[in-house]
Amino acid sequence: MFNLGEEHNENYPLAESLALAQRFKALDPYNHPLGIHNARRAHNAYIDSPHLDLTSIQTGKPGEPRGLEHAVEHNQIAIDWIERSRSRGQRVPVVNFDEGRPELDRRAWWSAYIGGGVWEAHVVEPYDQPLSAWELTWTQLGGTRAFMESLPFHAMQPRNDLIKSGTGLCLARVGRAYAVYLPQGGAIEIDLSRGARYEAAWWNPDNGFDGKFEHKQLVTGGRRAFKAPSQGDWALRIVRAPAPIRQR
Repeated sequence: MFNLGEEHNENYPLAESLALAQRFKALDPYNHPLGIHNARRAHNAYIDSPHLDLTSIQTGKPGEPRGLEHAVEHNQIAIDWIERSRSRGQRVPVVNFDEGRPELDRRAWWSAYIGGGVWEAHVVEPYDQPLSAWELTWTQLGGTRAFMESLPFHAMQPRNDLIKSGTGLCLARVGRAYAVYLPQGGAIEIDLSRGARYEAAWWNPDNGFDGKFEHKQLVTGGRRAFKAPSQGDWALRIVRAPAPIRQR
């Protein structure tokens, strides 16, 4: 991926950066995916450009301690880009957070993924620490990837409206698969498409790539209540269960 105009917004108008993107695409024989840093909010001209494939979004200030509200804002930022793109009849760019903050708060990247976005790990200073200093981040990011890859995420859309009570974020292919993130744990009610059975299973965000789903249960469609297995943030996977085989 190529990222043009680092902090372009501090130095150049967007129109100039868009013109640079057009020139770059004309010269690039390999058609690299291209984005401009930093267009944080959904912008019509950015979306309408045929030369851009992804966003390059920075949030917050380096190392700034930020709470839950600022961690989960990445969910709405991603949704805004997706909805604005569709409302304009344009393809949806990869909604990429390449400097998302708070950097080491997993609630930020979980909220981004459940919003349909992508997260690049950006660490805090001092930058000359050994890679082992970020082992917890790599482990937990790997676990988030494992959770997402257990689902048809490419066919799912942000559907927070399906959460009818409690605090939760939802990505769904309605009637087939639901990814739910509870940034504070607790209980939620979610509206599942009727006429089907679903397997619900919990994922502990402490997990790494080799983590396992737990507390599995079968439920029917309709408005269903779920409670996180313990305190802290949890993720919930709900997928349509195979129809039982009828004996003849």
